Amino acid sequence: MKILGISFSARDKGNTDILVNTALRGAASVGASIEFIKAKDLNIENCRGCLSCVYKGKCPISDDLYKFIELVKSANGIVAGAPTYLFGPIGKVKTMTDRSLAISHFLEKIDPEKKFGITISVAGNPLWNPLGSEILNQFILSYGFSLYDFLAGYAPGPGEVLLNDELLENTYRLGKELVLALRKEKEPPKAQENQCPYCKSRLVKFEEGKIYCAICLAPAEIRDGKLSFAANYEPFWTKNHRINHINDWIIPSRDRFLSKIKDIKEKAKQLNI
Repeated sequence: MKILGISFSARDKGNTDILVNTALRGAASVGASIEFIKAKDLNIENCRGCLSCVYKGKCPISDDLYKFIELVKSANGIVAGAPTYLFGPIGKVKTMTDRSLAISHFLEKIDPEKKFGITISVAGNPLWNPLGSEILNQFILSYGFSLYDFLAGYAPGPGEVLLNDELLENTYRLGKELVLALRKEKEPPKAQENQCPYCKSRLVKFEEGKIYCAICLAPAEIRDGKLSFAANYEPFWTKNHRINHINDWIIPSRDRFLSKIKDIKEKAKQLNI
């Protein structure tokens, strides 16, 4: 069994690296093989939105994306850590999440129920980290892993997490539990109150009188002052939902666009664009 650890911190041996490696040591303590990589060592460009990955089966950008995808495919579990500098995780998390559509041509072979991940958000204090965990969780969901659990570590100075024994113990324990869950020796923890039961998100959006999880789109309503999410809902990040999204929305969108291209060009000419 292999657990892949990825740190999005540009700093070496800082808080994020320390916590990701602590979780990996926990995984190794129960027999998993581990690998640690730095996102900064991967040359991954911004998505261009061309959808070649869907229509042609391959992204045309020549970078390290498929190198990372091969690492993901070979891993049973993932530990992803990222620092928050301004309310959410470092930008490369979003860059790599956007590129995850490139796995669409082998979604059939991915089973999120057999691949788990944990995330570690690192920031100076909780008040300034409202989006750190959820967006990082979305990253592992986008590459075909189910979320086992997540935690946040708060320490503003480089290496300061080393002074927080409780945090180190919890991180080590999560790494260990990740492997046990993959072996079906431990059940993933249940979502807490007001958390989405499917992706454990604490973020919701209100639209036209309806409530949705902002990460997996699970519908919810407020009952007795608490969020109540729909039962037996298939959230966005399941294999079937993603395949249907590609077949029912993305692929037909090409013909819809081509039917409008003449009007688009005429309008662009009028506006001198």
